[in-house]
Amino acid sequence: MEPVLSAPVGPDESRSLLDAAHDRFCRTGVKRSTTADVAKLAGLSRITLHRRFATKDALFEQVVRREFRRYFDRFAADVSKAETVQDRVVEGFAGSLRAIRDNPLIGGLMSTEPDAVLPSVLFDGGRTLAVVRQFVAGRLRAEQRAVARRFLVPMLEPPRTP
Repeated sequence: MEPVLSAPVGPDESRSLLDAAHDRFCRTGVKRSTTADVAKLAGLSRITLHRRFATKDALFEQVVRREFRRYFDRFAADVSKAETVQDRVVEGFAGSLRAIRDNPLIGGLMSTEPDAVLPSVLFDGGRTLAVVRQFVAGRLRAEQRAVARRFLVPMLEPPRTP
């Protein structure tokens, strides 16, 4: 039995819980997974899991949020390879569809358990949508700066004389 006054859950334990939950949710779905299953897969106690994630829904929300962060990193890398704004829009759109379809957690659950994914994205108090909004706003600001550097800055420089 785990002592009542044990140390708080650290980042390594949180990561291994998220990894185990991701693996379990991908293999058996959210509905058929329990926190006991996830804790066992992570090699930790259920009490340790619940110290970090109060409910299975809270755990699932964090797993989904981590998938979004991974997607954002991949999106930024893919889009940065495109040379024009138009190519970045096309790559961003097509890459987003591929990323969702090919993601074993999000894509898999969207087809088998959409009622598990959608509430975690839409009804989590706006936290997931806020992350998406911040990401998109950051990308748009970067595009605006790039356009300004390319077109406006040269217009403001004094003409060069031979």
